Amino acid sequence: MADVIHRTTLQQRFSVNTPSFPTVDWIINPDLDALSGVEKKYWKVVGDTVVEMTQGEKDALDAAALAAAKTVKIDAINKTTAFSALNSMVGFEAGVDENEFSSTYMISFRDGVIAGKTLLSQIAAAKDQAELDAIVDNRDTGSIEGKGN
Repeated sequence: MADVIHRTTLQQRFSVNTPSFPTVDWIINPDLDALSGVEKKYWKVVGDTVVEMTQGEKDALDAAALAAAKTVKIDAINKTTAFSALNSMVGFEAGVDENEFSSTYMISFRDGVIAGKTLLSQIAAAKDQAELDAIVDNRDTGSIEGKGN
């Protein structure tokens, strides 16, 4: 019985029957002692050895993950902003008094757009995942009465 690690996915299996794990796909009994304390996302396979990525490789991996997370957050901000605009239009089309619409819905719409722009700027400036996670969109996306759905 042996421990194995997949060359591509880095999936580990313990105490396995090695003939079931071809060496073209699996490393048999890899020495992982040098990787103690290293996050698995920073491991890579070189030949028949599992090693730690270089700092440049780690930085590139982290940058790609941060860019993807920013895209998800930006999409959510844009959807909230669009929903706010839609609520404003629905309020107008629903026959809300013109003065009330101007003073209430347009101010609310404007404030929502400004808040959205501020959030997008904060997302763009985030240098790491912790900074990105700290950015929260607290805008109300409720009904046109502003009381929620």
